[in-house]
Amino acid sequence: AAYDGYLTREADWKSTVILRHPDFPAVADVGIAAGEQIWTYYTHMASRDGRDSFVATAFPPDTQEVFVKAGTLLGYQGNWAGSQWQFTGLHLHFSVVKSDAEGSYADEREITNTYNPTSLLGLTRTADGIWVCRP
Repeated sequence: AAYDGYLTREADWKSTVILRHPDFPAVADVGIAAGEQIWTYYTHMASRDGRDSFVATAFPPDTQEVFVKAGTLLGYQGNWAGSQWQFTGLHLHFSVVKSDAEGSYADEREITNTYNPTSLLGLTRTADGIWVCRP
């Protein structure tokens, strides 16, 4: 987990968890206002055919609002792309997602519903264009 938050894994999610982060501190360069609620979304944590979930067993399907600390192991990277006919390399898909009007998570597939995570993860670009973590 990138930050402390409240984990949900919907009943039909085989490779995904999402964490709710209420009252997030302001991050001006990203556009997050002080006290805003954001979500961090972690997915593709399953085998290529979707049979084996790589989400940590502590978070079975239909887990709702379980508090986790930053650094908690949520699962392992996989290569599930939503269908056995879609292929992707081994990875973890990570998004920082806005809340919708009702306070739930917005659809992260719409780019306007997400924040650029680079500064939230402590990443900066060097003079030669390589992304690195800030010390």
